[in-house]
Amino acid sequence: MTESPSPHTLPFVLTPDQRVTLQGPVGGPVAFLARSASTGGMVSIIENEVSPGAGPPLHAHDVEHETWYVVSGDFRFRLGDDLHSASTGSFIYVPAG
Repeated sequence: MTESPSPHTLPFVLTPDQRVTLQGPVGGPVAFLARSASTGGMVSIIENEVSPGAGPPLHAHDVEHETWYVVSGDFRFRLGDDLHSASTGSFIYVPAG
């Protein structure tokens, strides 16, 4: 069974000048591209600039799935006990739990 968006969810376009950008928890700016409230709870999307050597502490999400798309540079991350590398253009998906 697939989830359907809320009937109250409307399509939208977000231009660069409409972005809400804040200082992120790992030092770089975080731009909110789609919030849960605007997508009927289906997805939240942020653009996060991460400085070399920086990143969030190890963590897991109990409910939310997490994805990353590497726009530029190289990104190292841990999945369980394994350390992975992802370069520009890489996509990473991690299910909740």
